[in-house]
Amino acid sequence: MHDDLTTLAIRNGTDKFGYHDYTPNYHALFARFRDRPLKVLEIGVGGYGDEDRGGESLATWRDYFPKARIIGLDIQKKVLDFGPRVRIVQGSQVDAEFLAQVVAEEGPFDLIIDDGSHQNEHVIESFKILFPTLAPGGVYAVEDTQTAFIPRRGGSPALKQPNSVGFFAQLQTRLLTGTDGPDISDVPAEGFCGIERFHNMFALHKAGPEAGPIPVSWLDTPAQTAQD
Repeated sequence: MHDDLTTLAIRNGTDKFGYHDYTPNYHALFARFRDRPLKVLEIGVGGYGDEDRGGESLATWRDYFPKARIIGLDIQKKVLDFGPRVRIVQGSQVDAEFLAQVVAEEGPFDLIIDDGSHQNEHVIESFKILFPTLAPGGVYAVEDTQTAFIPRRGGSPALKQPNSVGFFAQLQTRLLTGTDGPDISDVPAEGFCGIERFHNMFALHKAGPEAGPIPVSWLDTPAQTAQD
């Protein structure tokens, strides 16, 4: 028996289940948000350069979050229609001015999912730009972090920077020890309260008003254990 999100992923044809198997973890992360009037941003629509391809995950988020506004962002032009609650914008995930405009028009976002270029420098830069704009209590998810070890994606088996896994490890160390690594000194510490590691995926949490000042350093969930 599949969870609700996985069932919708199968129905809409997104590879967030099957090839990647992300949806059980996303369901564990996001089920508490389902009935809220959320704002969701997903970087990467899919379909590569074809204007009329992709968007399967946007349709899945639309169906999973019935009260949410869903924004898809892609560097390629897309002419897909998923109804009035879904909008697709064209631009680069590392264009700070463009991202600021998207946040101003549609944010602040409660959930941000980076399924974009998977280039390590892009993953890190997008996080630096967007995490400070995330709504209190929100979650920032990064997919396909195996690219941290692939040189053609800007990664390195030695975790040399830019490297998304090395970068997020430094953020974890900050939570544990209060000290900054060499690559996160320009990343604001305010609000960052927790990080979860799943198979090829990270989820980073922003404190909400109810969370108080005590940070959570590493969250361990049944979904994570099942995926390791």
